[in-house]
Amino acid sequence: MSAPPPPGYGYPPPPGPPHGPDHGYPPPPGPGYYGAPPPFAPPPPTNGMAIASLVTAFACGAIPVGLILGIVALSQIRQRGEKGRGLAIGGIVVTAVQIVLILAVVLFAVVGSGPDGGPSYGVRPHAASPSALRPGDCFNLPGGPDEPVREVTVVPCDQPHDGETFSHTRASGGSDDAFPGHARLDGVAFRLCAPRQFDYTMDAWALPADVELFFYTPSEAGWSQGVRQITCAFTHRGGERLTGTLQTDLADLDRHQSGYLLAANPVDEVLVAPPAAEYPDDDLPGYQRWARQVADALGDEARRLREHSWSAGAQGPVDALVRGVDQAQKHWKKAAEAAGPGAFEEHWRAADEALGTELHVRVRQVLGLATTPPGGYEDV
Repeated sequence: MSAPPPPGYGYPPPPGPPHGPDHGYPPPPGPGYYGAPPPFAPPPPTNGMAIASLVTAFACGAIPVGLILGIVALSQIRQRGEKGRGLAIGGIVVTAVQIVLILAVVLFAVVGSGPDGGPSYGVRPHAASPSALRPGDCFNLPGGPDEPVREVTVVPCDQPHDGETFSHTRASGGSDDAFPGHARLDGVAFRLCAPRQFDYTMDAWALPADVELFFYTPSEAGWSQGVRQITCAFTHRGGERLTGTLQTDLADLDRHQSGYLLAANPVDEVLVAPPAAEYPDDDLPGYQRWARQVADALGDEARRLREHSWSAGAQGPVDALVRGVDQAQKHWKKAAEAAGPGAFEEHWRAADEALGTELHVRVRQVLGLATTPPGGYEDV
Protein backbone atom coordinates (compact mmCIF):
# COMPACT_ATOMS: atom_id res chain seq x y z
CA MET A 1 0.00 0.00 0.00
CA SER A 2 1.39 3.48 -0.82
CA ALA A 3 1.92 5.93 2.00
CA PRO A 4 -0.85 8.55 2.55
CA PRO A 5 -0.16 12.16 1.47
CA PRO A 6 1.06 14.71 3.98
CA PRO A 7 -1.61 16.30 6.18
CA GLY A 8 -3.58 19.08 4.48
CA TYR A 9 -3.60 17.54 1.06
CA GLY A 10 -6.56 15.68 -0.43
CA TYR A 11 -6.76 13.51 -3.47
CA PRO A 12 -8.31 15.15 -6.56
CA PRO A 13 -11.78 13.98 -7.46
CA PRO A 14 -12.02 11.27 -10.02
CA PRO A 15 -13.34 12.24 -13.49
CA GLY A 16 -17.10 12.29 -13.94
CA PRO A 17 -18.96 9.33 -15.28
CA PRO A 18 -19.08 9.00 -19.05
CA HIS A 19 -22.86 9.36 -19.23
CA GLY A 20 -22.91 13.03 -18.26
CA PRO A 21 -21.84 15.71 -15.80
CA ASP A 22 -25.00 15.52 -13.77
CA HIS A 23 -23.58 12.67 -11.77
CA GLY A 24 -20.23 14.11 -10.74
CA TYR A 25 -18.46 13.25 -7.47
CA PRO A 26 -18.61 15.70 -4.59
CA PRO A 27 -15.57 17.89 -4.01
CA PRO A 28 -12.81 16.55 -1.80
CA PRO A 29 -12.96 17.29 1.87
CA GLY A 30 -11.15 20.22 3.32
CA PRO A 31 -7.59 20.27 4.57
CA GLY A 32 -6.74 17.93 7.41
CA TYR A 33 -8.71 14.97 6.11
CA TYR A 34 -7.21 12.18 4.06
CA GLY A 35 -9.22 11.46 1.02
CA ALA A 36 -7.64 7.99 0.66
CA PRO A 37 -9.36 5.02 2.32
CA PRO A 38 -7.91 4.19 5.77
CA PRO A 39 -5.18 1.52 5.83
CA PHE A 40 -6.21 -2.06 6.60
CA ALA A 41 -6.02 -3.06 10.31
CA PRO A 42 -3.07 -5.46 11.03
CA PRO A 43 -4.09 -9.13 11.40
CA PRO A 44 -4.41 -10.37 14.98
CA PRO A 45 -1.26 -12.04 16.32
CA THR A 46 -0.96 -15.78 16.94
CA ASN A 47 -1.22 -16.67 20.60
CA GLY A 48 2.17 -17.69 21.98
CA MET A 49 0.65 -20.16 24.42
CA ALA A 50 -1.01 -22.00 21.52
CA ILE A 51 2.32 -22.41 19.74
CA ALA A 52 4.01 -23.55 22.95
CA SER A 53 1.20 -26.02 23.61
CA LEU A 54 1.70 -27.86 20.31
CA VAL A 55 5.48 -27.80 20.56
CA THR A 56 5.48 -28.99 24.17
CA ALA A 57 2.99 -31.76 23.40
CA PHE A 58 5.68 -33.51 21.36
CA ALA A 59 8.38 -33.02 23.97
CA CYS A 60 9.10 -36.09 26.12
CA GLY A 61 8.56 -35.54 29.81
CA ALA A 62 6.42 -32.40 29.27
CA ILE A 63 3.04 -33.99 28.63
CA PRO A 64 1.12 -32.22 31.42
CA VAL A 65 2.63 -28.89 30.38
CA GLY A 66 1.33 -29.23 26.82
CA LEU A 67 -2.20 -29.85 28.10
CA ILE A 68 -2.12 -26.90 30.50
CA LEU A 69 -0.72 -24.51 27.89
CA GLY A 70 -3.40 -25.53 25.40
CA ILE A 71 -6.23 -24.85 27.85
CA VAL A 72 -4.75 -21.47 28.83
CA ALA A 73 -4.25 -20.58 25.17
CA LEU A 74 -7.92 -21.20 24.30
CA SER A 75 -9.00 -18.91 27.13
CA GLN A 76 -6.65 -16.12 26.00
CA ILE A 77 -7.70 -16.47 22.37
CA ARG A 78 -11.36 -15.98 23.27
CA GLN A 79 -10.55 -12.89 25.36
CA ARG A 80 -8.06 -11.25 23.01
CA GLY A 81 -9.33 -12.29 19.61
CA GLU A 82 -5.95 -13.79 18.74
CA LYS A 83 -5.24 -16.56 16.26
CA GLY A 84 -3.94 -20.00 17.15
CA ARG A 85 -7.08 -21.86 18.18
CA GLY A 86 -6.18 -24.77 15.92
CA LEU A 87 -2.67 -24.95 17.38
CA ALA A 88 -4.03 -24.99 20.92
CA ILE A 89 -6.58 -27.70 20.09
CA GLY A 90 -3.84 -29.70 18.36
CA GLY A 91 -1.64 -29.48 21.46
CA ILE A 92 -4.48 -30.61 23.68
CA VAL A 93 -5.39 -33.53 21.39
CA VAL A 94 -1.79 -34.75 21.06
CA THR A 95 -1.31 -34.51 24.81
CA ALA A 96 -4.56 -36.34 25.50
CA VAL A 97 -3.55 -39.18 23.17
CA GLN A 98 -0.20 -39.48 24.93
CA ILE A 99 -1.87 -39.56 28.33
CA VAL A 100 -4.25 -42.32 27.19
CA LEU A 101 -1.31 -44.35 25.87
CA ILE A 102 0.63 -43.92 29.11
CA LEU A 103 -2.37 -44.96 31.19
CA ALA A 104 -2.80 -48.02 28.98
CA VAL A 105 0.85 -48.97 29.52
CA VAL A 106 0.55 -48.46 33.27
CA LEU A 107 -2.65 -50.48 33.38
CA PHE A 108 -1.00 -53.29 31.45
CA ALA A 109 1.96 -53.23 33.83
CA VAL A 110 -0.33 -53.36 36.86
CA VAL A 111 -2.38 -56.21 35.47
CA GLY A 112 0.57 -58.05 34.01
CA SER A 113 3.25 -57.69 36.68
CA GLY A 114 1.66 -56.17 39.74
CA PRO A 115 3.04 -53.10 41.57
CA ASP A 116 6.78 -52.86 42.24
CA GLY A 117 7.67 -56.04 40.40
CA GLY A 118 4.77 -58.03 41.77
CA PRO A 119 3.70 -61.43 40.49
CA SER A 120 2.65 -61.75 36.84
CA TYR A 121 -0.95 -62.91 36.46
CA GLY A 122 -2.24 -61.29 33.26
CA VAL A 123 0.64 -62.15 30.94
CA ARG A 124 0.32 -64.32 27.88
CA PRO A 125 2.73 -67.27 27.82
CA HIS A 126 5.79 -66.31 25.81
CA ALA A 127 9.44 -67.23 25.41
CA ALA A 128 12.08 -65.03 27.03
CA SER A 129 15.78 -65.19 27.70
CA PRO A 130 16.71 -65.57 31.39
CA SER A 131 18.25 -62.10 31.36
CA ALA A 132 14.89 -60.62 30.25
CA LEU A 133 12.96 -62.03 33.22
CA ARG A 134 11.56 -59.37 35.54
CA PRO A 135 10.99 -59.66 39.28
CA GLY A 136 7.58 -61.28 39.66
CA ASP A 137 7.80 -63.27 36.42
CA CYS A 138 6.84 -66.93 36.75
CA PHE A 139 8.34 -69.28 34.20
CA ASN A 140 8.73 -72.87 33.01
CA LEU A 141 12.02 -74.52 32.16
CA PRO A 142 12.54 -76.57 29.01
CA GLY A 143 14.43 -79.14 31.08
CA GLY A 144 15.64 -79.54 34.64
CA PRO A 145 16.92 -76.63 36.76
CA ASP A 146 20.52 -77.79 36.32
CA GLU A 147 20.43 -77.74 32.54
CA PRO A 148 21.73 -74.65 30.70
CA VAL A 149 19.00 -72.88 28.77
CA ARG A 150 18.71 -70.08 26.27
CA GLU A 151 15.01 -69.46 26.75
CA VAL A 152 12.32 -70.06 29.33
CA THR A 153 8.56 -69.72 28.97
CA VAL A 154 6.95 -66.93 30.99
CA VAL A 155 3.50 -67.93 32.24
CA PRO A 156 0.86 -66.42 34.54
CA CYS A 157 1.72 -67.12 38.17
CA ASP A 158 -1.67 -68.69 38.83
CA GLN A 159 -0.73 -71.49 36.44
CA PRO A 160 1.65 -74.32 37.43
CA HIS A 161 5.25 -73.24 36.86
CA ASP A 162 8.83 -74.20 37.64
CA GLY A 163 10.22 -70.94 38.98
CA GLU A 164 9.63 -67.33 39.98
CA THR A 165 12.05 -64.44 39.50
CA PHE A 166 12.59 -62.19 42.51
CA SER A 167 15.56 -59.95 41.68
CA HIS A 168 18.35 -58.92 39.33
CA THR A 169 21.91 -58.12 40.30
CA ARG A 170 25.32 -57.84 38.67
CA ALA A 171 28.63 -59.58 39.15
CA SER A 172 31.51 -57.20 39.72
CA GLY A 173 34.38 -56.98 37.29
CA GLY A 174 35.52 -54.93 34.35
CA SER A 175 34.82 -55.74 30.74
CA ASP A 176 38.37 -57.04 30.32
CA ASP A 177 38.32 -59.35 33.35
CA ALA A 178 38.81 -63.03 32.63
CA PHE A 179 35.87 -65.38 33.05
CA PRO A 180 35.99 -66.58 36.70
CA GLY A 181 34.64 -70.04 35.95
CA HIS A 182 31.15 -71.43 36.53
CA ALA A 183 31.79 -72.72 40.06
CA ARG A 184 33.15 -69.43 41.32
CA LEU A 185 30.48 -67.44 39.51
CA ASP A 186 27.78 -69.61 41.09
CA GLY A 187 29.20 -68.79 44.51
CA VAL A 188 29.13 -65.09 43.68
CA ALA A 189 25.54 -65.41 42.47
CA PHE A 190 24.45 -67.14 45.66
CA ARG A 191 26.01 -64.50 47.91
CA LEU A 192 24.35 -61.75 45.86
CA CYS A 193 20.93 -63.38 45.44
CA ALA A 194 20.42 -64.97 48.87
CA PRO A 195 20.09 -61.68 50.82
CA ARG A 196 17.63 -60.31 48.27
CA GLN A 197 15.05 -63.04 48.85
CA PHE A 198 13.90 -61.45 52.11
CA ASP A 199 12.69 -58.28 50.43
CA TYR A 200 10.52 -60.40 48.14
CA THR A 201 9.21 -63.14 50.40
CA MET A 202 9.43 -61.23 53.72
CA ASP A 203 9.39 -64.61 55.50
CA ALA A 204 11.81 -67.23 54.17
CA TRP A 205 10.46 -69.70 56.74
CA ALA A 206 7.11 -69.68 54.90
CA LEU A 207 8.60 -70.97 51.64
CA PRO A 208 7.58 -74.52 50.68
CA ALA A 209 10.12 -77.14 51.71
CA ASP A 210 11.04 -78.08 48.13
CA VAL A 211 11.70 -74.49 47.04
CA GLU A 212 15.30 -73.36 46.72
CA LEU A 213 17.33 -70.49 45.35
CA PHE A 214 18.07 -70.57 41.67
CA PHE A 215 20.01 -68.16 39.49
CA TYR A 216 21.09 -67.57 35.92
CA THR A 217 24.68 -66.39 35.42
CA PRO A 218 26.47 -65.22 32.27
CA SER A 219 27.97 -67.83 30.00
CA GLU A 220 31.65 -67.64 29.20
CA ALA A 221 30.82 -66.19 25.78
CA GLY A 222 28.45 -63.65 27.33
CA TRP A 223 31.05 -62.70 29.94
CA SER A 224 33.60 -61.98 27.23
CA GLN A 225 31.07 -59.60 25.67
CA GLY A 226 30.63 -57.70 28.93
CA VAL A 227 27.49 -59.42 30.26
CA ARG A 228 27.43 -59.32 34.06
CA GLN A 229 23.72 -59.64 34.91
CA ILE A 230 22.59 -62.33 37.33
CA THR A 231 18.91 -63.28 37.51
CA CYS A 232 17.76 -64.45 40.95
CA ALA A 233 14.81 -66.82 41.19
CA PHE A 234 13.12 -69.56 43.18
CA THR A 235 12.57 -73.01 41.76
CA HIS A 236 11.27 -76.30 43.10
CA ARG A 237 13.09 -79.60 43.51
CA GLY A 238 10.74 -82.46 42.88
CA GLY A 239 7.20 -82.59 44.20
CA GLU A 240 4.45 -80.53 42.68
CA ARG A 241 5.15 -77.49 40.56
CA LEU A 242 4.59 -74.06 42.03
CA THR A 243 1.20 -72.39 41.78
CA GLY A 244 0.61 -68.83 42.89
CA THR A 245 3.26 -66.36 43.94
CA LEU A 246 5.92 -66.68 46.63
CA GLN A 247 5.92 -62.95 47.22
CA THR A 248 4.66 -61.59 50.53
CA ASP A 249 3.71 -57.96 50.92
CA LEU A 250 3.71 -56.01 54.18
CA ALA A 251 0.01 -55.42 53.62
CA ASP A 252 -0.50 -59.18 54.07
CA LEU A 253 0.91 -59.05 57.62
CA ASP A 254 -0.31 -57.50 60.84
CA ARG A 255 1.85 -54.92 62.59
CA HIS A 256 3.40 -57.41 65.03
CA GLN A 257 4.33 -59.86 62.29
CA SER A 258 5.86 -57.13 60.14
CA GLY A 259 7.60 -55.63 63.19
CA TYR A 260 9.29 -58.93 63.95
CA LEU A 261 10.29 -59.68 60.35
CA LEU A 262 11.63 -56.18 59.72
CA ALA A 263 13.81 -56.61 62.80
CA ALA A 264 15.01 -60.16 62.13
CA ASN A 265 15.44 -60.22 58.34
CA PRO A 266 18.47 -57.89 58.15
CA VAL A 267 20.40 -60.33 60.35
CA ASP A 268 19.54 -63.23 58.06
CA GLU A 269 20.54 -61.14 55.05
CA VAL A 270 24.07 -60.94 56.46
CA LEU A 271 24.21 -64.52 57.75
CA VAL A 272 23.32 -66.11 54.41
CA ALA A 273 26.19 -64.35 52.62
CA PRO A 274 29.43 -65.35 54.38
CA PRO A 275 32.82 -64.82 52.74
CA ALA A 276 33.70 -66.82 49.64
CA ALA A 277 36.38 -68.77 51.50
CA GLU A 278 34.96 -71.98 52.96
CA TYR A 279 36.69 -71.69 56.34
CA PRO A 280 38.07 -68.86 58.51
CA ASP A 281 41.51 -70.47 58.11
CA ASP A 282 41.42 -69.48 54.45
CA ASP A 283 40.40 -65.84 54.93
CA LEU A 284 40.37 -64.72 58.55
CA PRO A 285 40.21 -60.95 57.73
CA GLY A 286 37.19 -61.58 55.48
CA TYR A 287 35.43 -63.55 58.21
CA GLN A 288 36.23 -60.85 60.76
CA ARG A 289 34.62 -58.21 58.55
CA TRP A 290 31.60 -60.46 58.18
CA ALA A 291 31.43 -60.91 61.97
CA ARG A 292 31.32 -57.11 62.43
CA GLN A 293 28.43 -56.92 59.97
CA VAL A 294 26.57 -59.64 61.87
CA ALA A 295 27.19 -57.89 65.20
CA ASP A 296 25.89 -54.58 63.80
CA ALA A 297 22.79 -56.26 62.39
CA LEU A 298 22.11 -57.97 65.72
CA GLY A 299 22.37 -54.62 67.50
CA ASP A 300 19.78 -53.14 65.14
CA GLU A 301 17.53 -56.17 65.65
CA ALA A 302 17.60 -55.83 69.44
CA ARG A 303 16.85 -52.11 69.19
CA ARG A 304 13.87 -52.63 66.89
CA LEU A 305 12.45 -55.44 69.00
CA ARG A 306 12.69 -53.26 72.13
CA GLU A 307 11.10 -50.24 70.46
CA HIS A 308 8.05 -52.13 69.16
CA SER A 309 4.92 -52.22 71.30
CA TRP A 310 4.08 -55.94 71.48
CA SER A 311 0.88 -57.66 72.49
CA ALA A 312 0.75 -59.07 76.00
CA GLY A 313 1.12 -62.63 74.74
CA ALA A 314 4.16 -61.82 72.61
CA GLN A 315 6.07 -59.65 75.06
CA GLY A 316 7.58 -62.53 77.06
CA PRO A 317 8.91 -64.52 74.08
CA VAL A 318 10.22 -61.33 72.50
CA ASP A 319 12.06 -60.36 75.70
CA ALA A 320 13.72 -63.80 75.75
CA LEU A 321 14.69 -63.37 72.10
CA VAL A 322 16.20 -59.94 72.80
CA ARG A 323 18.35 -61.40 75.58
CA GLY A 324 19.59 -64.06 73.18
CA VAL A 325 20.30 -61.43 70.53
CA ASP A 326 22.33 -59.37 73.02
CA GLN A 327 24.43 -62.39 74.01
CA ALA A 328 25.00 -63.41 70.42
CA GLN A 329 26.08 -59.89 69.51
CA LYS A 330 28.76 -59.97 72.21
CA HIS A 331 30.22 -63.19 70.81
CA TRP A 332 30.15 -61.91 67.24
CA LYS A 333 32.03 -58.79 68.37
CA LYS A 334 34.65 -61.04 69.95
CA ALA A 335 34.85 -63.10 66.77
CA ALA A 336 35.55 -59.92 64.85
CA GLU A 337 38.61 -59.37 67.05
CA ALA A 338 39.69 -63.03 67.23
CA ALA A 339 43.44 -63.64 67.22
CA GLY A 340 43.15 -66.67 64.96
CA PRO A 341 40.78 -68.99 63.12
CA GLY A 342 40.37 -71.26 66.14
CA ALA A 343 39.25 -68.41 68.40
CA PHE A 344 36.93 -67.16 65.67
CA GLU A 345 35.15 -70.50 65.37
CA GLU A 346 34.87 -70.75 69.16
CA HIS A 347 33.02 -67.42 69.38
CA TRP A 348 30.93 -68.35 66.34
CA ARG A 349 29.71 -71.51 68.09
CA ALA A 350 29.03 -69.56 71.29
CA ALA A 351 26.93 -67.06 69.37
CA ASP A 352 24.87 -69.88 67.83
CA GLU A 353 24.25 -71.39 71.26
CA ALA A 354 23.20 -68.01 72.72
CA LEU A 355 20.71 -67.38 69.93
CA GLY A 356 19.17 -70.78 69.33
CA THR A 357 16.50 -71.31 66.72
CA GLU A 358 13.97 -72.13 69.45
CA LEU A 359 13.91 -68.48 70.56
CA HIS A 360 12.66 -67.44 67.13
CA VAL A 361 10.23 -70.37 67.00
CA ARG A 362 8.51 -69.26 70.23
CA VAL A 363 8.04 -65.73 68.94
CA ARG A 364 6.76 -67.01 65.62
CA GLN A 365 4.25 -69.32 67.31
CA VAL A 366 2.74 -66.41 69.22
CA LEU A 367 2.67 -64.18 66.14
CA GLY A 368 1.14 -66.81 63.86
CA LEU A 369 4.13 -67.08 61.52
CA ALA A 370 5.74 -70.19 60.03
CA THR A 371 7.75 -72.14 62.60
CA THR A 372 9.83 -74.51 60.43
CA PRO A 373 13.26 -73.10 59.56
CA PRO A 374 14.21 -73.24 55.88
CA GLY A 375 16.73 -75.85 54.86
CA GLY A 376 20.26 -75.02 55.96
CA TYR A 377 19.13 -72.31 58.40
CA GLU A 378 20.65 -74.02 61.40
CA ASP A 379 23.89 -74.64 59.52
CA VAL A 380 24.63 -70.98 58.88
